[in-house]
Amino acid sequence: MRSRHLLIVGALISLLVLASGVSATTLIATSSTRFYCDAVVFNYDSSGFPTLYLQVTDTSNNPLGPAKAVPTSGTYRQVLDVDPPQPEGTTLKIRYSSDGTNYYDVFGAEGTGECSGLRDPDDEGPNTPPPPPYEIMGGVNARARMFVVEEANGPDNPALVFYQIDEAGVGGFQFYISKKELAELPDMPDEPVVIYSSPDGKLAFYKLTSGEYQINVGPDAEGKTHVVVFTGVPPENVYSFTFSSLALNWRRWSLTTLS
Repeated sequence: MRSRHLLIVGALISLLVLASGVSATTLIATSSTRFYCDAVVFNYDSSGFPTLYLQVTDTSNNPLGPAKAVPTSGTYRQVLDVDPPQPEGTTLKIRYSSDGTNYYDVFGAEGTGECSGLRDPDDEGPNTPPPPPYEIMGGVNARARMFVVEEANGPDNPALVFYQIDEAGVGGFQFYISKKELAELPDMPDEPVVIYSSPDGKLAFYKLTSGEYQINVGPDAEGKTHVVVFTGVPPENVYSFTFSSLALNWRRWSLTTLS
């Protein structure tokens, strides 16, 4: 418990020094992308995008198929055409735009891949939701989403991807870390390790002396900080609580999934 007490004290101190700013909205894959030579099957979260277009390109950003307007404000799966079909082993990229003109690369390893074969018609088609992200719910300006990307950097190396949600409900990418990168940390460090802290101090990720991982989200408008503790990637043995800057409130709360 000593390490958790230290983290709570640190979080209370951080109330006094809060920087401003949230990262710009970034599109990220929520699970493995399948790159065929005639189509790409892409899973994504579009929270924070009023409109969204997706397109497959080559490594020089030349279009390899039509841009596609896709659903927003949720998690979806889409099939993106590659036209004309490309030779086996061609490297394909997924790019996105909020206005249909200015395109950007999808974040992370799942945005680029070498194509293989042709898409099986039975492969899951458009608008089929992928596995939902975890959502950590607090009050105003104390929300976060954590995605588990199953094959972020190759087989057997899932990653955790974190978004912070601002007052307007817009998701901004914060950080990304793989299972292998986490494995480089001590199994049971002598003191809590700060793996990441957001610029505004309202999202932090730690490894505890117990070997567990801890996420702090907050303080919110009521001065409350919401905490989730878990082991492993994907997360296991999850429990959570909330504390207040005025009086520690060990009220248990839940790590839910979006529908």
